[in-house]
Amino acid sequence: MIEAFCAQGLVGRTDATKGTHRSVLRQHTGAVLLAGRPRYPGAPAKAPYSAAERAELVSIARAQPKGWRGEAALVVLALGVGAGLRSGEIVAARGSHVVARDGQLVVSVGGDRARTVAVEEPFAEVAMAGARRVGEDHLFHPGPADRHYANFVNDVCR
Repeated sequence: MIEAFCAQGLVGRTDATKGTHRSVLRQHTGAVLLAGRPRYPGAPAKAPYSAAERAELVSIARAQPKGWRGEAALVVLALGVGAGLRSGEIVAARGSHVVARDGQLVVSVGGDRARTVAVEEPFAEVAMAGARRVGEDHLFHPGPADRHYANFVNDVCR
């Protein structure tokens, strides 16, 4: 019945909406997902920042009253917006993880989702400058720090 409702009762709704309804109905009824039934993809990713929004973020970072805060904010932008890394990946990134490869700047990401990610312009220059400055140390907030608590990025950038 849940599948019938999703297919016929939610005509014209997005796949993400159908998936949400299906999930909630399965939770409330205790229904089991049957093999071979359609799966609805999740909601699409939010649109990336526009060029004007990126420029505004860079301006805010550069306007920080303390130099280290401005550098930290620029690294967050370079790795977050420019490379699409998550906060845990940003705090784990080291200068040695940033390398030029085939004419493009990339960041090697470790952990559960190990991969190599390209850094988009204009953030590639910021990431490379940070990597040169810190060497083997962490790109974001170099030096000793507890990188395992959830709000590390927020606390430093605040």
